Amino acid sequence: MNTQKRMTLADMWRIIYPLVTYNAITFFLTFLASMLAMAATARGYAEITDIEDYTAFLQDGLQLITAHVYEIQMAAAVITIPLLLLYRRMDRERLAGTEPVPTYEPVSPFLYVFVIVAGLAASLIGNNILFLSGLMQSSEAYVETTEALIKGNFILELIGLGILIPICEELIFRGLMYSRIREFLPVTYAAVLCSVCFAFSHGNIVQGLFAFFLGLLMIYLLERYHSLWAPILFHATSNILAVVQGEKGLLDAMYQENGTVLLIIVSVVSLAVLAGVLLLIEKVVHSEEVK
Repeated sequence: MNTQKRMTLADMWRIIYPLVTYNAITFFLTFLASMLAMAATARGYAEITDIEDYTAFLQDGLQLITAHVYEIQMAAAVITIPLLLLYRRMDRERLAGTEPVPTYEPVSPFLYVFVIVAGLAASLIGNNILFLSGLMQSSEAYVETTEALIKGNFILELIGLGILIPICEELIFRGLMYSRIREFLPVTYAAVLCSVCFAFSHGNIVQGLFAFFLGLLMIYLLERYHSLWAPILFHATSNILAVVQGEKGLLDAMYQENGTVLLIIVSVVSLAVLAGVLLLIEKVVHSEEVK
């Protein structure tokens, strides 16, 4: 791959427009939800007599939207995924017309077990470090985001946060953005830049810090497995654990006042497991390019 190409404004747009597509669809769906919320509270609008009534009216509408933010994100993912797949196809066709497109031998499905274990361990490590640092509790934006996402139907949350959103985000960031940045930058710089974009897309510092390091891990998995299914599976596993923890109270004991020791033990064990799994991946996962 030619890493000496100079990036133009058109190239920059090509790198970011998959994310712009998703954000635009999300904005449009949120706007529709706002209109429906306004219509649902229209009867209350007729009864407004002062500024306090008007403020209450707006708050009621906002609460309706907030209560369905998860459904909005799910719908946006469903609509965006086919467009992202189309963008990927366009990239393959474009590259095929200019240079040979490398293909790689598929990795044994058994070796994807390492990805699942890494996703579980990384999720525990990240959440526990953020909890111990106090960032998780002090970030109002993080608390609001978490409450909005983890308070709906459990099965729908598993489908949305555990399947649809990971597929959508991996197509955007690792499938399109990273591969396009790689046309201009070497792996290390491209990985950091893509992970920074992934972090900022989460909208608050707590999720952003967590997302940055997970983004780096997922790019590593992509480069080892040469398949987008590796970061998708990692991302899905991490999200599913977060949903189960939030809805079912899994491991809640270590987040209590007297659970610090347990929290540290789980974190250390998880770190050791993650390090071991990454060493195994480095040693046994080889996806050779087909000549």
